[in-house]
Amino acid sequence: MSNMGKILVYQLWPLAWGSIKAMTLFLSKIKALGADYVWLSPINQSPRHNHGYDVSDYYTIDDRLGSIKDFDEFVRTAHAIGLKVIMELVIDSTSTEHRWFTTNPDWYIWETSVTNWHNLMDGQSAWQFDARRGKYYLHLGHPKQADLNWFPGGVPNRSLIEYFRNVMKYWMTSHGVDGFRLAQAQSLNKNLSKKDFEFESTYVGRNAITVINELSNIYSGTHKCPFLMLDLYDTDGSALEYYSSETDVEYITSRLLKAEITKNTRIPKIQESINRCCENPKFMLELENHDSPRLISQLSITGKEAMDLMFTPKVHAVCLYQGQELGLKNPSEKELSLVDILNLDARAALQFEHCEVTAESLRQDTRANTRLPLPLDEYARQELDKNSVLSFAKEVIKAWKKG
Repeated sequence: MSNMGKILVYQLWPLAWGSIKAMTLFLSKIKALGADYVWLSPINQSPRHNHGYDVSDYYTIDDRLGSIKDFDEFVRTAHAIGLKVIMELVIDSTSTEHRWFTTNPDWYIWETSVTNWHNLMDGQSAWQFDARRGKYYLHLGHPKQADLNWFPGGVPNRSLIEYFRNVMKYWMTSHGVDGFRLAQAQSLNKNLSKKDFEFESTYVGRNAITVINELSNIYSGTHKCPFLMLDLYDTDGSALEYYSSETDVEYITSRLLKAEITKNTRIPKIQESINRCCENPKFMLELENHDSPRLISQLSITGKEAMDLMFTPKVHAVCLYQGQELGLKNPSEKELSLVDILNLDARAALQFEHCEVTAESLRQDTRANTRLPLPLDEYARQELDKNSVLSFAKEVIKAWKKG
């Protein structure tokens, strides 16, 4: 465990940057904020039906972002200035274009008839018919993203476990990666004996704990273990306590806080919830990311107030999403058209296609709000302005780390 001192993780959304080289040039800015880690959202090869979360090859870099040499240079540059690198590791599902879907179909979840489970993107059926097999495969996410079968017959799939352990070893030993964010780990708990979809049958259980701990300890002896992060769905705070006590992960972020922000814009109430979560030493505060609207638009506060909210003495670990340090708001209709939303947010595209949803309702909570390129000209302007949100953020973070 590395829960000593204050830890700052900075998240990059690679698709908004367009290339690994562009992100490499930005690393010095991340370090200047006081970050300890830089977290890259999915960069593995993918057809991008779900913005990189539909992985088709875990051993390669998406060639539209650059080459493996570009990635190695990113890691070298990060390490040279004192930043460690976290990769996203999607373990609940793969793209249907992954070779396993043909060569190892039993590694996925199949049924000959559908149950009442729905997917989490547009609420439609979570079952998709595959004509080649004459069966339906499960997808809790995008229809072209099939869920992996981690526990066939209730027994851990050792082949999958060893595969992902080897993937982690590869990126750590061959390319210098320091850790991983395990995406959607909770969904490994899914209980398919339940005919109707419900939160508990999807996210609550022991299975995810088993897999997480297998992936936490990929080396024996004194070799360093990976730095691991989890992101949890949590209805009442119990999931944070459970995963904290039962897994070997370093830090856990909770979507419960984001849900509270959506329902409640009173700062004292949110601060109270943050303080309560901070009693857990593995808790990492994250109030904005690639899947959420911009924080200050949700709360109608200033960028400086947002920094004060996040970097309080009781908070010991923070994940800062690209642009938060600038005080960015949700983009205007001029900056983000409906076409942009549908291109940047697969969930919104599915909802617009299958559900009765208006363009305005999509605009309020679309994931596209945080997926636009970072305004580097504004970054440069704020660096020269002593009264800017960026200058304020640097001072607040510096004081927070000393405290």
